[in-house]
Amino acid sequence: MHILEPMTVATDYALSVLGLVLGYRLRKSAGPEGLSGRLWAGMLLAMAVAAFAGGTSHGFADRLGVTGNWALWRLTVWSIGIAGWCMVAATARFAFSTIVGRWVTALFAAQFAIYAVWMVWHDDFGYVILEYVSAMVLVAAVSLWRWFGHGWAGGPWVVGGILVSFLAAGVQMSGFALHEHFNHNDLYHVIQMAGFILLYRGGGMLGDRPGG
Repeated sequence: MHILEPMTVATDYALSVLGLVLGYRLRKSAGPEGLSGRLWAGMLLAMAVAAFAGGTSHGFADRLGVTGNWALWRLTVWSIGIAGWCMVAATARFAFSTIVGRWVTALFAAQFAIYAVWMVWHDDFGYVILEYVSAMVLVAAVSLWRWFGHGWAGGPWVVGGILVSFLAAGVQMSGFALHEHFNHNDLYHVIQMAGFILLYRGGGMLGDRPGG
């Protein structure tokens, strides 16, 4: 079977498997009462779906046709948007009062709805970056506050995971490649694996109330 970009497919699928494993483990450990943890697990699972869809697109675009490629791209960008909302919702439930948490969650839900409709007719990855980065910046800021202001042990893990994710995105956008058969996308996936692990560790320390 001919694969267009075999290394990109391999690293994307490896990232997807890692996201699925970590998301499942966090979902299981959070239990039925740990909504923040389950939402954070949802973020990892949504990113796993995005990685799988992205890898499939990179490897088999020539056989998917126009409709297949369109559908895979929408699955990718919508999954990333869902991941951002899950991250914000988990953080809001953990860090804010009930009223403030609901408002923040609703605001980002509205943002995702607008983004999801917009991406039906647009392909520019810049919109995806705007959607996801806004969520990550908010989560990083709240995590720093909980870390330095309240001694939350998960703070350094979450902030570290977000910084690594930004580093990975920067490498991807730079076009830097280690080898002709290991390009910027492949390097991005490998770096993002470290980001997933850090975010998983931080997510395991979430609670459903401030100080929890």
